[in-house]
Amino acid sequence: VYKICMSEKIRIIGSFCASMIILLLVGVYTFFNIGEYKRSMTWVTHTQTVILEAEEMLSCMQEMETAQRDYILTDNSASLKRYKSSVKRRDSIYKRLYSLVQDNAQQQILLDSIRNLYKLRTDAADQAILIRDKSGFVAARNFIVQGTGHELMRLFRAGTGRLINNERKLLEVRVKQAEQEFTSLILIIFGSVLLSILIILSTMYFFIRDFNKRRASQKRLAESE
Repeated sequence: VYKICMSEKIRIIGSFCASMIILLLVGVYTFFNIGEYKRSMTWVTHTQTVILEAEEMLSCMQEMETAQRDYILTDNSASLKRYKSSVKRRDSIYKRLYSLVQDNAQQQILLDSIRNLYKLRTDAADQAILIRDKSGFVAARNFIVQGTGHELMRLFRAGTGRLINNERKLLEVRVKQAEQEFTSLILIIFGSVLLSILIILSTMYFFIRDFNKRRASQKRLAESE
């Protein structure tokens, strides 16, 4: 009957302990790095939200401009209602957007300048509507032609475009960082599992080899007797 000697017991127990320690360390590493990965993905989602809100604000301004033009041309109350709704929705979006970029001083400064532009553009639009109501279409048209509304809108689009482009560049960096963290996490997990398996297999290999040698020795000894 083959009996496992003390050195073999130590080797087997040591291999399993080493494997467990490796897996435990990787488990701790994974726990903390999953938190980092989640934070990175939160920032990715945050940046995507900023882009969507900025695009929505630009859409509201374009809708406001279209509604104002329609009202000047048609004196239709539905167009005026659409204009006021666009202004209200834009202001609500701006508040959310400003809150979202509090972590970025550069974007806050840019957003402040965008707000000044859209306030000036809205003031010009309100003035055109007031002239339309009091003096008629021709007077309102003359005011629009002589005014700076188109230039203000151009500057607003340009400023909003810069804000969106800045966020897209930031998004690219954050997505890349999240991907790197995820890749590192997967490689370390698979690497540690593979190392643990190799340790166990190597221990079993040496155990089986020694077992076969001992059995062969015992067989030769028995035959010699």
